[in-house]
Amino acid sequence: NLFNVTNTFFINFFIGPAGLAVYNLGGRLIKIVEIPLLSFAASGMPSLASYYNQNKKEDMMYVMKKMVVMLTIVIAGIAVLSIIFANPVILLLGGEKYLHTEAPNLFRIFMKMAMLYPADRFFGLTIDVIHMPKINFYKILVMLLINLVANYVGVSVFHSIYGIAFAGMFPMLFAIVFTYIPLNN
Repeated sequence: NLFNVTNTFFINFFIGPAGLAVYNLGGRLIKIVEIPLLSFAASGMPSLASYYNQNKKEDMMYVMKKMVVMLTIVIAGIAVLSIIFANPVILLLGGEKYLHTEAPNLFRIFMKMAMLYPADRFFGLTIDVIHMPKINFYKILVMLLINLVANYVGVSVFHSIYGIAFAGMFPMLFAIVFTYIPLNN
């Protein structure tokens, strides 16, 4: 929610409310990725915790990697379809007036970035399972700072809504690297 609030602030302040409407329409369909991801995370956490509590760390890591790879492949398929059919989907959701805006391309960008979601989500989930929630807390704080800086740089460089969209990739990449290190140890 904090990322959405900061994105909304930057878009309203630097681009205007019309840009916010286009951004929100392009990002609305990302829910088709988030809902199944939440389901898999909810069903995967008990098995991760069980393996960790039984001191079967290799099995826990195997399950985590399996879930990440499996979901990334599924999301990649959805992303390819979304990239191909972005215009008809935006036409269906927003109407003709949004078809010739940045909304279809924003949707394509968001769907490409969605392929990073499984790694981010399951790495963070596994960090919680191994009793290191402070790492997730600090990760979120640094991600928010990175998002703020990346939004400002993105808007300054691109002077468009695309700057905000591309900025969203940097906090996620940081989160994956930041949580990978303790998981690897």
